[in-house]
Amino acid sequence: MEAKEMQATKRLLKKLSALRATLSDDERALLDGFIVTPRADDVAAHILKDAISPAVTPRADDVAAHVLKDAISPAVTPRADDVAAHVLKGGITPAVTPATQPGPHPRFDVVYDPEKQIYKIA
Repeated sequence: MEAKEMQATKRLLKKLSALRATLSDDERALLDGFIVTPRADDVAAHILKDAISPAVTPRADDVAAHVLKDAISPAVTPRADDVAAHVLKGGITPAVTPATQPGPHPRFDVVYDPEKQIYKIA
């Protein structure tokens, strides 16, 4: 992580800690739920262990009845001049180019320190 991003993160956590001090207990619990990163064992508890099997195995004729027989063709074939009228001209540029597009934001493990009463990066 760059030094500039680390400084911005520390400033933000300091502001969030000050905000937390002004909230009621219910509001603090909600804020902590929004911000604090879940522990790995909490996340692991929600992993699907076994594949789910269907309650009833469908019969072959039921499966065959739901197969799309033919490719769907358009009701009307468009004329060439209609297609040409909808072509994007070369003078238009996208609003966000890859060079100006912001990069991915860094991920932090944020925890609340009850002794110091502040948020910090774990």
